[in-house]
Amino acid sequence: MRLKGKLLVILFIFILVSAVMPVVGQNIPDITSLFHPSFSQSSDQILNSSNTNFADTNEMNIFAYPNLNLGSTNCFPSLSSITAPVTYGFPLITQSGSTTTFNQQNTNAIDNETFDLNFLNIPTPTPTPTPTPTPTPTPTPTPTPTPRPNMAYVANLGSNNVSVIDTSTNVQVASIPVGDTPIGVAVSPGGDRVYVVNNNFDYPSINGNVSVINTFTNTVIATVPVGSSPHSAAVTPDGTRVYVTNQGDGINPSNVSVIDTATNTVIATIPVGVNPIGVAVTPDGTRVFVANYGGNIPGNTVSVIDTATNTVIDTITVGDYPWGIAITPDGSRLYVSYDDNTVRAISTSPPYTILATITVGNSPQSYPSGLAVTPDGARVYVANFNDNPGTVSVISTATNTVIDTITVGMGPIFIAVTPDGARAYVTNSGNPQAGTTVSAIQISDDTVIATIQVGNSPSGIGITAELTNKLQRLNAHR
Repeated sequence: MRLKGKLLVILFIFILVSAVMPVVGQNIPDITSLFHPSFSQSSDQILNSSNTNFADTNEMNIFAYPNLNLGSTNCFPSLSSITAPVTYGFPLITQSGSTTTFNQQNTNAIDNETFDLNFLNIPTPTPTPTPTPTPTPTPTPTPTPTPRPNMAYVANLGSNNVSVIDTSTNVQVASIPVGDTPIGVAVSPGGDRVYVVNNNFDYPSINGNVSVINTFTNTVIATVPVGSSPHSAAVTPDGTRVYVTNQGDGINPSNVSVIDTATNTVIATIPVGVNPIGVAVTPDGTRVFVANYGGNIPGNTVSVIDTATNTVIDTITVGDYPWGIAITPDGSRLYVSYDDNTVRAISTSPPYTILATITVGNSPQSYPSGLAVTPDGARVYVANFNDNPGTVSVISTATNTVIDTITVGMGPIFIAVTPDGARAYVTNSGNPQAGTTVSAIQISDDTVIATIQVGNSPSGIGITAELTNKLQRLNAHR
Protein backbone atom coordinates (compact mmCIF):
# COMPACT_ATOMS: atom_id res chain seq x y z
CA MET A 1 0.00 0.00 0.00
CA ARG A 2 2.80 2.31 0.96
CA LEU A 3 4.48 1.37 -2.31
CA LYS A 4 1.33 2.02 -4.21
CA GLY A 5 1.03 5.46 -2.64
CA LYS A 6 4.58 6.23 -3.58
CA LEU A 7 3.89 5.21 -7.17
CA LEU A 8 0.85 7.44 -7.29
CA VAL A 9 2.89 10.38 -6.02
CA ILE A 10 5.57 9.72 -8.63
CA LEU A 11 2.94 9.45 -11.34
CA PHE A 12 1.35 12.72 -10.18
CA ILE A 13 4.69 14.47 -10.22
CA PHE A 14 5.43 13.07 -13.68
CA ILE A 15 2.11 14.32 -15.00
CA LEU A 16 2.64 17.72 -13.37
CA VAL A 17 6.12 18.06 -14.84
CA SER A 18 4.91 16.92 -18.24
CA ALA A 19 2.21 19.56 -18.19
CA VAL A 20 4.66 22.38 -17.76
CA MET A 21 7.42 20.98 -19.98
CA PRO A 22 7.72 22.59 -23.38
CA VAL A 23 6.51 20.67 -26.35
CA VAL A 24 9.61 19.65 -28.20
CA GLY A 25 9.75 19.40 -31.96
CA GLN A 26 6.18 20.58 -32.60
CA ASN A 27 5.68 21.30 -36.28
CA ILE A 28 4.15 24.75 -36.53
CA PRO A 29 3.64 26.95 -39.57
CA ASP A 30 6.33 29.47 -40.40
CA ILE A 31 4.52 32.78 -39.95
CA THR A 32 7.67 34.84 -39.72
CA SER A 33 6.62 37.14 -42.51
CA LEU A 34 3.45 38.08 -40.62
CA PHE A 35 5.00 38.89 -37.25
CA HIS A 36 7.21 41.61 -35.89
CA PRO A 37 10.63 41.64 -37.58
CA SER A 38 12.22 40.53 -34.29
CA PHE A 39 10.22 37.26 -34.39
CA SER A 40 12.20 34.40 -35.81
CA GLN A 41 10.54 31.00 -36.07
CA SER A 42 12.54 28.06 -37.32
CA SER A 43 11.50 24.44 -37.61
CA ASP A 44 13.58 23.34 -34.65
CA GLN A 45 12.21 25.96 -32.26
CA ILE A 46 9.66 24.91 -29.69
CA LEU A 47 6.44 26.79 -29.32
CA ASN A 48 6.86 27.43 -25.61
CA SER A 49 10.49 28.52 -25.79
CA SER A 50 11.50 31.80 -24.28
CA ASN A 51 11.39 33.41 -27.71
CA THR A 52 7.98 32.22 -28.78
CA ASN A 53 5.96 31.47 -25.64
CA PHE A 54 2.82 33.56 -25.76
CA ALA A 55 1.27 33.20 -22.33
CA ASP A 56 -1.76 35.17 -23.27
CA THR A 57 -3.22 37.36 -25.94
CA ASN A 58 -1.57 40.48 -24.63
CA GLU A 59 1.85 38.90 -24.80
CA MET A 60 1.35 37.84 -28.35
CA ASN A 61 0.04 41.28 -29.21
CA ILE A 62 3.09 42.98 -27.73
CA PHE A 63 5.63 40.58 -29.14
CA ALA A 64 4.26 39.75 -32.53
CA TYR A 65 1.88 42.56 -33.51
CA PRO A 66 2.59 45.64 -31.43
CA ASN A 67 0.06 47.58 -33.50
CA LEU A 68 -2.64 44.91 -33.51
CA ASN A 69 -5.37 44.84 -30.88
CA LEU A 70 -6.53 41.23 -30.54
CA GLY A 71 -9.33 42.27 -28.19
CA SER A 72 -9.70 39.54 -25.57
CA THR A 73 -7.39 38.14 -22.93
CA ASN A 74 -6.40 34.66 -21.78
CA CYS A 75 -7.95 32.98 -24.79
CA PHE A 76 -8.97 33.41 -28.43
CA PRO A 77 -12.68 33.04 -28.62
CA SER A 78 -12.78 35.63 -31.37
CA LEU A 79 -11.09 38.66 -32.88
CA SER A 80 -13.35 41.50 -31.88
CA SER A 81 -11.26 44.30 -33.22
CA ILE A 82 -8.42 44.31 -35.73
CA THR A 83 -6.12 47.11 -36.68
CA ALA A 84 -3.81 46.27 -39.55
CA PRO A 85 -0.14 46.55 -38.54
CA VAL A 86 0.70 49.28 -40.99
CA THR A 87 3.88 50.15 -39.15
CA TYR A 88 5.47 47.02 -40.52
CA GLY A 89 3.56 46.95 -43.73
CA PHE A 90 1.46 43.85 -42.89
CA PRO A 91 -2.11 44.61 -43.97
CA LEU A 92 -2.83 40.88 -43.91
CA ILE A 93 -5.60 40.21 -41.33
CA THR A 94 -8.76 41.41 -43.01
CA GLN A 95 -11.56 39.69 -41.09
CA SER A 96 -13.00 40.25 -37.61
CA GLY A 97 -15.94 39.04 -35.56
CA SER A 98 -16.98 35.86 -33.88
CA THR A 99 -16.53 33.80 -37.00
CA THR A 100 -12.84 34.44 -37.16
CA THR A 101 -11.16 32.23 -34.61
CA PHE A 102 -7.92 30.52 -33.98
CA ASN A 103 -9.74 27.17 -33.43
CA GLN A 104 -8.27 26.92 -29.98
CA GLN A 105 -8.30 23.56 -28.20
CA ASN A 106 -8.98 25.21 -24.85
CA THR A 107 -10.01 28.61 -23.65
CA ASN A 108 -7.45 29.26 -20.96
CA ALA A 109 -4.21 29.94 -22.80
CA ILE A 110 -2.57 29.82 -26.15
CA ASP A 111 0.24 27.60 -24.94
CA ASN A 112 0.34 24.42 -26.99
CA GLU A 113 -2.30 25.82 -29.36
CA THR A 114 -2.49 24.96 -33.00
CA PHE A 115 -3.49 27.74 -35.35
CA ASP A 116 -5.56 27.64 -38.49
CA LEU A 117 -4.30 30.63 -40.44
CA ASN A 118 -6.46 30.19 -43.53
CA PHE A 119 -8.70 33.02 -42.42
CA LEU A 120 -5.84 35.39 -43.19
CA ASN A 121 -6.42 34.72 -46.89
CA ILE A 122 -2.73 34.86 -47.61
CA PRO A 123 -2.41 34.31 -51.34
CA THR A 124 0.10 31.82 -52.55
CA PRO A 125 2.90 33.97 -53.89
CA THR A 126 2.97 34.00 -57.62
CA PRO A 127 6.55 33.59 -58.67
CA THR A 128 7.83 36.55 -60.56
CA PRO A 129 8.20 35.31 -64.10
CA THR A 130 11.65 35.45 -65.52
CA PRO A 131 11.44 38.28 -67.99
CA THR A 132 11.79 37.15 -71.56
CA PRO A 133 14.70 39.06 -72.95
CA THR A 134 13.77 41.30 -75.81
CA PRO A 135 15.67 39.97 -78.78
CA THR A 136 18.08 42.44 -80.23
CA PRO A 137 16.85 43.05 -83.76
CA THR A 138 19.32 42.17 -86.43
CA PRO A 139 20.15 45.44 -88.13
CA THR A 140 19.06 45.62 -91.72
CA PRO A 141 22.22 45.85 -93.76
CA THR A 142 22.61 49.06 -95.71
CA PRO A 143 22.25 48.11 -99.34
CA THR A 144 25.29 48.69 -101.44
CA PRO A 145 24.50 51.56 -103.78
CA THR A 146 24.04 50.34 -107.32
CA PRO A 147 25.98 52.55 -109.68
CA ARG A 148 24.23 53.83 -112.76
CA PRO A 149 26.37 53.09 -115.82
CA ASN A 150 27.97 55.75 -117.95
CA MET A 151 25.40 57.29 -120.23
CA ALA A 152 26.25 58.85 -123.60
CA TYR A 153 24.14 61.84 -124.63
CA VAL A 154 24.04 62.44 -128.38
CA ALA A 155 22.65 65.61 -129.96
CA ASN A 156 20.78 64.70 -133.15
CA LEU A 157 21.01 67.82 -135.31
CA GLY A 158 18.51 66.61 -137.89
CA SER A 159 15.78 65.38 -135.52
CA ASN A 160 15.94 67.98 -132.75
CA ASN A 161 16.39 65.51 -129.95
CA VAL A 162 19.01 63.83 -127.81
CA SER A 163 19.59 60.08 -127.80
CA VAL A 164 20.67 58.49 -124.50
CA ILE A 165 22.90 55.41 -124.80
CA ASP A 166 23.59 53.03 -121.93
CA THR A 167 27.30 52.35 -122.44
CA SER A 168 27.12 49.08 -120.47
CA THR A 169 24.82 47.60 -123.12
CA ASN A 170 25.38 49.98 -126.05
CA VAL A 171 21.65 50.37 -126.44
CA GLN A 172 19.67 53.60 -126.80
CA VAL A 173 17.45 53.87 -123.72
CA ALA A 174 15.83 57.28 -124.12
CA SER A 175 15.17 60.13 -126.53
CA ILE A 176 14.76 63.68 -125.22
CA PRO A 177 13.21 66.51 -127.27
CA VAL A 178 15.31 69.69 -127.18
CA GLY A 179 15.60 72.90 -129.21
CA ASP A 180 16.19 73.50 -132.91
CA THR A 181 19.29 72.03 -134.54
CA PRO A 182 21.09 70.69 -131.45
CA ILE A 183 24.80 70.47 -132.21
CA GLY A 184 27.01 70.67 -129.10
CA VAL A 185 26.94 68.73 -125.82
CA ALA A 186 28.71 69.26 -122.50
CA VAL A 187 28.35 67.22 -119.32
CA SER A 188 28.75 68.51 -115.76
CA PRO A 189 31.60 66.94 -113.74
CA GLY A 190 29.09 65.30 -111.41
CA GLY A 191 27.17 63.86 -114.34
CA ASP A 192 23.83 65.20 -113.13
CA ARG A 193 23.42 67.78 -115.89
CA VAL A 194 23.87 67.79 -119.64
CA TYR A 195 24.02 71.07 -121.57
CA VAL A 196 22.83 70.84 -125.20
CA VAL A 197 23.65 73.71 -127.56
CA ASN A 198 20.77 74.42 -129.96
CA ASN A 199 22.16 76.24 -133.02
CA ASN A 200 18.72 77.40 -134.21
CA PHE A 201 19.89 76.99 -137.83
CA ASP A 202 16.31 76.86 -139.10
CA TYR A 203 15.59 80.27 -137.59
CA PRO A 204 18.74 82.34 -138.23
CA SER A 205 17.15 85.58 -137.11
CA ILE A 206 16.65 84.17 -133.62
CA ASN A 207 19.54 83.54 -131.29
CA GLY A 208 20.21 80.04 -130.16
CA ASN A 209 19.85 78.57 -126.68
CA VAL A 210 21.03 75.83 -124.39
CA SER A 211 18.77 73.05 -123.11
CA VAL A 212 19.62 71.90 -119.59
CA ILE A 213 18.86 68.20 -119.04
CA ASN A 214 18.47 66.56 -115.65
CA THR A 215 20.17 63.22 -116.27
CA PHE A 216 18.23 61.48 -113.48
CA THR A 217 14.87 62.18 -115.10
CA ASN A 218 16.11 62.73 -118.67
CA THR A 219 13.98 65.83 -118.98
CA VAL A 220 14.77 69.42 -119.95
CA ILE A 221 14.57 71.53 -116.80
CA ALA A 222 15.68 74.88 -118.24
CA THR A 223 16.35 76.65 -121.53
CA VAL A 224 18.98 79.38 -121.50
CA PRO A 225 19.10 81.99 -124.33
CA VAL A 226 22.63 82.63 -125.58
CA GLY A 227 24.18 84.30 -128.68
CA SER A 228 23.86 83.88 -132.42
CA SER A 229 24.47 80.43 -133.96
CA PRO A 230 25.93 78.75 -130.86
CA HIS A 231 28.07 75.70 -131.55
CA SER A 232 29.92 74.06 -128.65
CA ALA A 233 30.12 74.18 -124.86
CA ALA A 234 32.44 73.27 -121.99
CA VAL A 235 31.80 73.10 -118.23
CA THR A 236 34.29 74.21 -115.59
CA PRO A 237 35.69 71.47 -113.30
CA ASP A 238 33.68 72.79 -110.35
CA GLY A 239 30.50 72.70 -112.41
CA THR A 240 29.57 76.32 -111.73
CA ARG A 241 30.02 77.75 -115.24
CA VAL A 242 29.32 76.74 -118.82
CA TYR A 243 31.19 78.45 -121.67
CA VAL A 244 29.28 78.47 -124.99
CA THR A 245 30.79 79.52 -128.34
CA ASN A 246 28.53 81.70 -130.49
CA GLN A 247 29.63 81.73 -134.15
CA GLY A 248 27.72 84.88 -135.09
CA ASP A 249 26.05 85.41 -138.46
CA GLY A 250 27.79 88.43 -140.01
CA ILE A 251 25.31 90.75 -138.32
CA ASN A 252 25.47 89.50 -134.75
CA PRO A 253 29.02 89.25 -133.40
CA SER A 254 31.04 86.19 -132.51
CA ASN A 255 31.44 85.73 -128.78
CA VAL A 256 31.28 83.36 -125.83
CA SER A 257 28.35 83.25 -123.41
CA VAL A 258 29.03 82.36 -119.77
CA ILE A 259 26.19 80.56 -117.99
CA ASP A 260 25.87 80.42 -114.21
CA THR A 261 24.70 76.84 -113.57
CA ALA A 262 23.08 77.74 -110.24
CA THR A 263 20.63 80.13 -111.90
CA ASN A 264 20.83 78.95 -115.51
CA THR A 265 21.33 82.51 -116.70
CA VAL A 266 24.02 84.20 -118.78
CA ILE A 267 26.24 86.27 -116.52
CA ALA A 268 28.84 87.41 -119.08
CA THR A 269 29.44 87.70 -122.83
CA ILE A 270 33.06 87.68 -124.01
CA PRO A 271 34.15 88.92 -127.51
CA VAL A 272 36.57 86.49 -129.20
CA GLY A 273 37.81 85.80 -132.77
CA VAL A 274 35.63 85.14 -135.83
CA ASN A 275 33.40 82.07 -135.89
CA PRO A 276 34.45 80.36 -132.65
CA ILE A 277 33.74 76.64 -132.64
CA GLY A 278 35.80 74.43 -130.30
CA VAL A 279 36.11 75.25 -126.58
CA ALA A 280 37.90 73.61 -123.65
CA VAL A 281 38.60 74.44 -119.98
CA THR A 282 41.87 73.67 -118.22
CA PRO A 283 41.72 71.06 -115.42
CA ASP A 284 42.34 73.75 -112.79
CA GLY A 285 39.45 75.82 -114.15
CA THR A 286 41.48 79.01 -114.54
CA ARG A 287 41.60 79.22 -118.34
CA VAL A 288 39.27 78.63 -121.28
CA PHE A 289 40.70 78.08 -124.79
CA VAL A 290 38.51 78.88 -127.81
CA ALA A 291 39.30 77.85 -131.41
CA ASN A 292 38.33 80.66 -133.83
CA TYR A 293 37.59 78.92 -137.16
CA GLY A 294 37.06 82.05 -139.24
CA GLY A 295 34.90 82.55 -142.33
CA ASN A 296 35.72 83.90 -145.78
CA ILE A 297 38.93 85.00 -144.20
CA PRO A 298 40.44 82.04 -142.39
CA GLY A 299 40.55 82.24 -138.67
CA ASN A 300 43.94 81.34 -137.34
CA THR A 301 43.80 82.04 -133.64
CA VAL A 302 42.91 80.56 -130.27
CA SER A 303 41.53 82.96 -127.65
CA VAL A 304 42.62 82.49 -124.01
CA ILE A 305 40.01 83.53 -121.41
CA ASP A 306 40.72 84.17 -117.74
CA THR A 307 37.77 82.61 -115.87
CA ALA A 308 38.26 84.89 -112.87
CA THR A 309 37.53 88.00 -114.93
CA ASN A 310 35.85 86.48 -118.00
CA THR A 311 38.09 88.47 -120.30
CA VAL A 312 40.45 87.46 -123.11
CA ILE A 313 43.99 87.70 -121.78
CA ASP A 314 45.86 86.21 -124.78
CA THR A 315 45.38 85.34 -128.45
CA ILE A 316 47.50 82.56 -129.93
CA THR A 317 48.27 82.43 -133.66
CA VAL A 318 48.02 78.75 -134.54
CA GLY A 319 47.25 78.19 -138.25
CA ASP A 320 44.26 78.33 -140.61
CA TYR A 321 40.82 77.04 -139.68
CA PRO A 322 41.22 75.62 -136.20
CA TRP A 323 38.10 73.57 -135.38
CA GLY A 324 38.20 71.18 -132.43
CA ILE A 325 40.17 71.59 -129.22
CA ALA A 326 41.06 69.38 -126.24
CA ILE A 327 43.36 69.69 -123.23
CA THR A 328 45.44 66.94 -121.59
CA PRO A 329 44.49 65.95 -118.02
CA ASP A 330 47.65 67.51 -116.64
CA GLY A 331 46.73 70.81 -118.32
CA SER A 332 50.10 71.15 -120.06
CA ARG A 333 49.04 70.79 -123.73
CA LEU A 334 46.29 71.68 -126.17
CA TYR A 335 45.47 69.50 -129.15
CA VAL A 336 43.78 71.47 -131.94
CA SER A 337 42.37 70.05 -135.19
CA TYR A 338 42.63 71.94 -138.53
CA ASP A 339 41.07 71.71 -141.95
CA ASP A 340 44.50 71.05 -143.47
CA ASN A 341 44.48 67.45 -142.20
CA THR A 342 46.59 68.18 -139.16
CA VAL A 343 46.41 68.28 -135.40
CA ARG A 344 48.78 70.55 -133.50
CA ALA A 345 50.06 70.07 -129.98
CA ILE A 346 50.44 73.46 -128.28
CA SER A 347 51.76 74.42 -124.85
CA THR A 348 49.09 75.93 -122.58
CA SER A 349 51.58 78.33 -121.00
CA PRO A 350 53.00 81.47 -122.60
CA PRO A 351 54.49 81.77 -125.13
CA TYR A 352 52.10 78.94 -126.23
CA THR A 353 54.65 77.10 -128.29
CA ILE A 354 53.51 74.71 -131.04
CA LEU A 355 55.12 71.47 -129.93
CA ALA A 356 54.18 69.25 -132.86
CA THR A 357 52.12 69.14 -136.07
CA ILE A 358 50.62 65.71 -136.71
CA THR A 359 49.04 64.62 -140.02
CA VAL A 360 45.86 62.56 -139.61
CA GLY A 361 43.20 60.92 -141.82
CA ASN A 362 43.34 58.85 -144.98
CA SER A 363 42.65 61.48 -147.63
CA PRO A 364 43.97 64.88 -148.74
CA GLN A 365 40.88 66.52 -147.25
CA SER A 366 40.03 64.50 -144.20
CA TYR A 367 38.81 67.56 -142.28
CA PRO A 368 39.63 66.42 -138.75
CA SER A 369 37.02 67.81 -136.44
CA GLY A 370 36.20 66.66 -132.91
CA LEU A 371 38.88 65.17 -130.69
CA ALA A 372 39.18 63.79 -127.16
CA VAL A 373 42.02 62.89 -124.81
CA THR A 374 41.92 59.71 -122.72
CA PRO A 375 41.77 60.18 -118.91
CA ASP A 376 45.34 58.93 -118.52
CA GLY A 377 46.54 61.48 -121.08
CA ALA A 378 48.25 58.82 -123.18
CA ARG A 379 46.15 59.11 -126.35
CA VAL A 380 44.16 61.55 -128.45
CA TYR A 381 41.28 60.27 -130.60
CA VAL A 382 40.48 62.40 -133.66
CA ALA A 383 37.32 62.14 -135.82
CA ASN A 384 38.16 62.61 -139.53
CA PHE A 385 34.90 63.94 -140.96
CA ASN A 386 35.57 63.72 -144.68
CA ASP A 387 37.33 60.36 -144.96
CA ASN A 388 35.40 57.76 -146.92
CA PRO A 389 34.77 55.56 -145.12
CA GLY A 390 35.05 57.64 -142.00
CA THR A 391 38.04 57.13 -139.74
CA VAL A 392 39.37 57.92 -136.31
CA SER A 393 43.07 58.62 -135.90
CA VAL A 394 44.78 57.64 -132.65
CA ILE A 395 47.69 59.84 -131.53
CA SER A 396 50.23 58.86 -128.89
CA THR A 397 50.88 61.89 -126.69
CA ALA A 398 54.28 60.48 -125.77
CA THR A 399 55.55 60.68 -129.35
CA ASN A 400 52.90 62.93 -130.98
CA THR A 401 52.52 60.42 -133.80
CA VAL A 402 49.55 58.48 -135.18
CA ILE A 403 49.69 54.92 -133.84
CA ASP A 404 46.38 53.60 -135.21
CA THR A 405 43.55 54.41 -137.60
CA ILE A 406 40.08 52.98 -136.98
CA THR A 407 37.33 52.69 -139.60
CA VAL A 408 33.93 53.91 -138.36
CA GLY A 409 30.71 55.18 -139.98
CA MET A 410 30.26 57.95 -142.50
CA GLY A 411 30.97 61.55 -141.50
CA PRO A 412 32.47 61.09 -138.01
CA ILE A 413 32.33 64.51 -136.38
CA PHE A 414 32.42 64.45 -132.56
CA ILE A 415 34.03 62.02 -130.14
CA ALA A 416 34.00 61.40 -126.38
CA VAL A 417 35.82 58.97 -124.09
CA THR A 418 34.26 57.27 -121.07
CA PRO A 419 35.55 58.46 -117.68
CA ASP A 420 37.23 55.11 -117.07
CA GLY A 421 39.08 55.35 -120.38
CA ALA A 422 37.75 52.01 -121.62
CA ARG A 423 35.82 53.21 -124.66
CA ALA A 424 35.48 56.03 -127.14
CA TYR A 425 32.15 56.90 -128.80
CA VAL A 426 32.08 58.61 -132.22
CA THR A 427 29.04 60.23 -133.83
CA ASN A 428 28.67 59.40 -137.56
CA SER A 429 26.55 62.06 -139.23
CA GLY A 430 27.32 61.71 -142.92
CA ASN A 431 24.81 59.30 -144.49
CA PRO A 432 21.16 59.76 -143.44
CA GLN A 433 20.01 57.33 -146.13
CA ALA A 434 22.08 54.50 -144.70
CA GLY A 435 21.17 55.44 -141.16
CA THR A 436 23.02 57.65 -138.70
CA THR A 437 24.93 55.92 -135.97
CA VAL A 438 27.38 56.03 -133.10
CA SER A 439 30.45 53.77 -133.18
CA ALA A 440 31.69 52.35 -129.87
CA ILE A 441 35.46 51.79 -129.87
CA GLN A 442 37.21 49.55 -127.35
CA ILE A 443 40.37 51.45 -126.47
CA SER A 444 42.38 48.44 -125.35
CA ASP A 445 42.67 47.21 -128.94
CA ASP A 446 41.13 50.09 -130.94
CA THR A 447 38.33 47.99 -132.41
CA VAL A 448 34.71 48.92 -133.04
CA ILE A 449 32.62 46.73 -130.74
CA ALA A 450 29.17 48.19 -131.45
CA THR A 451 27.32 50.39 -133.91
CA ILE A 452 24.29 52.08 -132.36
CA GLN A 453 21.41 53.57 -134.32
CA VAL A 454 20.41 57.03 -133.08
CA GLY A 455 18.58 60.09 -134.43
CA ASN A 456 19.15 61.98 -137.62
CA SER A 457 22.58 63.58 -138.17
CA PRO A 458 24.14 62.98 -134.73
CA SER A 459 26.70 65.61 -133.78
CA GLY A 460 27.85 66.54 -130.29
CA ILE A 461 28.30 63.84 -127.65
CA GLY A 462 29.06 63.79 -123.94
CA ILE A 463 29.36 60.92 -121.45
CA THR A 464 28.38 61.02 -117.79
CA ALA A 465 30.31 59.47 -114.95
CA GLU A 466 28.87 56.49 -113.04
CA LEU A 467 26.37 57.65 -110.44
CA THR A 468 24.91 55.84 -107.42
CA ASN A 469 21.19 55.39 -106.81
CA LYS A 470 21.44 57.61 -103.75
CA LEU A 471 22.86 60.50 -105.77
CA GLN A 472 20.20 59.93 -108.40
CA ARG A 473 17.45 60.26 -105.79
CA LEU A 474 19.00 63.38 -104.30
CA ASN A 475 19.11 65.08 -107.68
CA ALA A 476 15.93 63.76 -109.25
CA HIS A 477 13.87 66.71 -108.02
CA ARG A 478 16.38 69.47 -108.58
